[in-house]
Amino acid sequence: MDIILGVAVTIFVFALLLYAAITDLQTGEVSNSVWIIGLLALPITIFRMVLYGAILLYIFQAVLVLVFVIIGFYVGLLGGADGKAILLVSLIYPWNVFTPLWLIAAPFLVQAGGFCLLGVYSLFLLIRNGVTWRRLTPSQRKTTRPIKRIFWLTRRFNRPNSKKKGTEWKPVSVALIAYFLIAYISLLILSGVQILMLN
Repeated sequence: MDIILGVAVTIFVFALLLYAAITDLQTGEVSNSVWIIGLLALPITIFRMVLYGAILLYIFQAVLVLVFVIIGFYVGLLGGADGKAILLVSLIYPWNVFTPLWLIAAPFLVQAGGFCLLGVYSLFLLIRNGVTWRRLTPSQRKTTRPIKRIFWLTRRFNRPNSKKKGTEWKPVSVALIAYFLIAYISLLILSGVQILMLN
C-alpha cells in the first residue's frame, strides 16, 4: 500500500513541477493554483509520515526548509515560484527511503542540485561569451562592451550583425524550477537505486 501511495505522489509532484517549469520558461510566472493543487496530496504524505513514525521529523524538516526559503527569497537567491517549488518537494514527500538524514536532506539536495545546474549553465555562458568576444575586432569590442563583467555569466553575447542594431548582450531568462525538476528526477533515480539495493 505504501509503495502505491509513494509512486502516486511521486508522479503527482513530477507532473506539477513539469507543468510549473514549462509555464515558467514560457511566461516567467507560475500561477499559485499549481501549488494549491499540490497541497491536495498533503494528507497522503502526513498519513505516510504517521505510518513511519516520522511525523515530528517531517514537521522539523518542513519548518527548516521554510526558513531557508524565506532567507533565500529575501537575499535574492529564489523567486516566489522557486521557493514554492522547493516547499512542494518538502511537504509532499514522495521518497520511499525514510532515514532521518535522507528525509531532512532531500529538499536541500533538490535545491542545491538546481543551483549547481544553474552554475554549470552560467559557466557555459562565460566560456561561450569569452570565445565570441575574442573573435571581435577592436572596433566591434568598443561598441558592444558590457557595463559589468558579471554580464558574461548572465547574458548571451552574439556577434554583431549588420542587419540588427542595438546591444548584442541579450538577457537570459533563468527558469530555476526547470533545474529543480532535473535535480528532483536525479534524486528519484538515486532513491530508486537505494530501494533496490535494500531489497
